[in-house]
Amino acid sequence: MGDKMAKSLGLIGLGNMGRPIAENLLRNGFSLTIFARKDQVREEMRALGAEVALSPGALAKRSDIIILVVTDSNAVGEILFRRDGICEGAAKGTIVVDMTTSDPQFSERFANRLWKKGIEYLDAPISGGVLGARNGQLLIIAGGKKEIYERCIPVFEAVSKKTIYMGEVGSGHLTKLIHNQLTFATFLANCEAVVLGEKLGLSMDSMIEVFNHGTARSYSTEVRFPKFILQKTYDFGSTFGTVYKDISMVRKLGRRAGLRLPISTCVYNYFRYAVDRGDREGDWSKMFFMMKDLLMR
Repeated sequence: MGDKMAKSLGLIGLGNMGRPIAENLLRNGFSLTIFARKDQVREEMRALGAEVALSPGALAKRSDIIILVVTDSNAVGEILFRRDGICEGAAKGTIVVDMTTSDPQFSERFANRLWKKGIEYLDAPISGGVLGARNGQLLIIAGGKKEIYERCIPVFEAVSKKTIYMGEVGSGHLTKLIHNQLTFATFLANCEAVVLGEKLGLSMDSMIEVFNHGTARSYSTEVRFPKFILQKTYDFGSTFGTVYKDISMVRKLGRRAGLRLPISTCVYNYFRYAVDRGDREGDWSKMFFMMKDLLMR
């Protein structure tokens, strides 16, 4: 308990993923300061036991470790380097843990700017979705200095089932993007299979059961279809726009590596179609219906 309680944490980004992470940290006895723009969010978090800072810089002054769970690299850069931002308020030795799914090239730039100020940086994106965040069962994929990663493990253990150290700065974000590409592609492949089976008279429930007992099982068949498609809740907790951002970055990685990535291009085209038709803010579980419509034309 001593090591845990000695850490003063800050967290910025109280959306679908950040909010349950914050709640789990408080539940596990950490001292937590949050920054949020909305009055309602500030009051709700204060009621749960969090301290509230009025700027990222003020939060940094109170925090040994600062966790960011925001939308993208641009948002991270703004929070870090704006006037009254984290870089302005943090003491030497403060650790910034960037859990955002971001471009690994930005991770390296951010780390280099922070290191010049004596501030440490880990890219530590998360996987597990909203369910994983709520249940403290996330996967954390970390890049950065090994000794800084090890210092953060007690914090990570409060919100995750597993942490994996990937190597130097940027390797966490790089791994997460590749992981997400495979996740999206697997879901689309499952949608196509289910649409084909239903068209030929099979039951979706029975097909998913077969997939889960056979070699086709995946997170999509074990969690996404049973909990969100078959139950008709359609709430993965992330938007078409977020997925489009991620798969667009994967395409950039492919060009950087000199690879064609035809499957990633196919995935990109589906999500670009969703965004172009105005569904950017819709939950991406509804890709099932979009695919069904497109495949039956």
